[in-house]
Amino acid sequence: MVIGNSMCYHKDHCLVYLDDIIIFSKSSQHEQHLDEILTVLNDANFQLNPSKCSLIHPQMDYLGHTVNSEGITPLMDKVKALIDLPTPKSIKDVDAFLGAASFYRKFIPNFSIITAPLHKLTRNRKQKFFWNQEQQQAYEQLKERLSTERLLLSFPDPSSPLVLSTDVSDIGYGGVLKQITKDDPKPISHLSRKLNPAEKRYSTTEKECVAMVGCIEEFRSYLLGREFTVETVSKVSTATPSTDFDITKLKMDNNRIQSSSIKSKKSSKIQPHCRMR
Repeated sequence: MVIGNSMCYHKDHCLVYLDDIIIFSKSSQHEQHLDEILTVLNDANFQLNPSKCSLIHPQMDYLGHTVNSEGITPLMDKVKALIDLPTPKSIKDVDAFLGAASFYRKFIPNFSIITAPLHKLTRNRKQKFFWNQEQQQAYEQLKERLSTERLLLSFPDPSSPLVLSTDVSDIGYGGVLKQITKDDPKPISHLSRKLNPAEKRYSTTEKECVAMVGCIEEFRSYLLGREFTVETVSKVSTATPSTDFDITKLKMDNNRIQSSSIKSKKSSKIQPHCRMR
């Protein structure tokens, strides 16, 4: 807490998690930022262990991730340990696998939908352990996603247009926030969650609204004050929020959506387009 308070004036180039400190900046500014942080630590009588310090590197391993100028990826040693795990033989093994894999869920599209068969084993801990084809396929699919896809998330760029893509199934929904660059769309983060029993009975349109509003709420810190495009299964919408906006939660009456909108202090709105995706 003391370190965090000391660094609050340098949060644009320094982050602190407990006793782990990372300083990030453009190459021309890095020495200046490093000197600032070391001065703050010295003034607060904090001592650093030189053997645990890594200074002026283009790439850094930090809190289970690898960070460089391109973005952030999972730490490959952690991923390899997950992939090398044997097939679970008990509910405890499934819990351990899901817990470790969930740490990297923001890198994996539709994580909750993929792992739904595995969560069936953890709902009732008194049930007899079983491992059917459904669980094996989910287990292998998640390992395949971890081992074959490029798990890279980009840092948000205020100058790049934002696109929020959502997808929904009878099990759950997923979303990915992307920024459009001159090269190609680059993901910033993925999210997903399972539908609850009531939501599973909604119509397709209602499920799409649940996914859209849920994703906008989850990515609020990225979207606040930004214009962004929402891609759904059926159409594309553009939201232009003002500096402050509140997301009206879904109101249901007999499974019909009465209201699903984005409101702001000014005239923000969602404008549907007649383009099919």
